[in-house]
Amino acid sequence: MLCESHSGYVWSIIIYVGKGTDVSEENKECSFSTQIVLTLSKPLLNKGYCLTMDNYYNSPDLEEMLLKSKTDFFGTLRPNRKDLPKELKTEKLKKGDLLAYQRDKMMTRHVRWR
Repeated sequence: MLCESHSGYVWSIIIYVGKGTDVSEENKECSFSTQIVLTLSKPLLNKGYCLTMDNYYNSPDLEEMLLKSKTDFFGTLRPNRKDLPKELKTEKLKKGDLLAYQRDKMMTRHVRWR
């Protein structure tokens, strides 16, 4: 679901129905979650918007595609995502620790807090 942040109204929605889920044919080489985000946000790309997403949809590949489309992003990222440095995947952090990684305009932080 893509929602407008000020009002919370639904801008666009894709209902998951398994293999028959309707997503754009343009990005078939991408992961399914990336296809969903790119399909929902297509009318907003290249217009300077900022998307916020949770860790199910977010990935370094998606982030690069959004940046190329002049679309910023913000969200959580699962530490086991493909293309993340090993340190972000394996580093055991203590309470209050922070580990950061930056590639071009994209920055990833691994934070542990209580």
